Amino acid sequence: MPTAHLTGRLNEVGDLLDYGHGLDVVRDIAPGDPMYAYPGGRELYFIAGPAALRLIHIAMLAARVDKVESILDYACGGGRVLRTLAAAFPAASLTACDTWKEGVDFCADRFGARGVIGGDPQTVDLGGPFDLIWCGSLLTHVDRDAFGDFLSLFASVLGPGGILVFTTRGRYVVEGLRTGDRLLALNEDQASQMLQDYDATGFGYYANFTATHGECVASRSWICDQLESVPALELVLFFERGWMKAQDAVACVKA
Repeated sequence: MPTAHLTGRLNEVGDLLDYGHGLDVVRDIAPGDPMYAYPGGRELYFIAGPAALRLIHIAMLAARVDKVESILDYACGGGRVLRTLAAAFPAASLTACDTWKEGVDFCADRFGARGVIGGDPQTVDLGGPFDLIWCGSLLTHVDRDAFGDFLSLFASVLGPGGILVFTTRGRYVVEGLRTGDRLLALNEDQASQMLQDYDATGFGYYANFTATHGECVASRSWICDQLESVPALELVLFFERGWMKAQDAVACVKA
């Protein structure tokens, strides 16, 4: 293929991947939305959705999926990403799940989503099956058992050929913990303890919020090992710092 023609085709693909920035997205914010209120949150809030959509489009291209009719946003919050998915897939049915009831209610009211309140991967009833599951910045806050439980849950509610995209924290965040530049919500002793576990096993966790909710980091090899235990999920994408230039993005398709 001539170089000029290839460049033109690549530009077309690039336009497809980035078109989320031009969508007519609802800009109302759920009262008390923590993702909007935290320091720097306002600047990042409306970037998160298009960045997620870009990853989803890459995964769709890799998996040769051209149609999405049902979407689950797990850990939806106040719809930081779901608002973009609603605009990008206007004919799709939406399900919004979170432990924050006000956020779920907001997603139901503004985006027409079916709301599900819950956070326990062993008991939550999500319905399904879904063509697409987005789970952003949740598997960055769970222990190793919950990590595996969530992967199994998502596999169980994906339809055949469905796509799962989730984010994790990897080498970029680990390096910040080592240097002290990015301590997350940890102090130096907590970060050191988490890094010891990461260096020993590929996964580090510290429960600094509640007994079941904290900060975690995971290596590429550890995540792939977890996927080995869920054979229905076929890995199609591992994009380091693929979301918001900070979190790694992983995409799987259900066999």
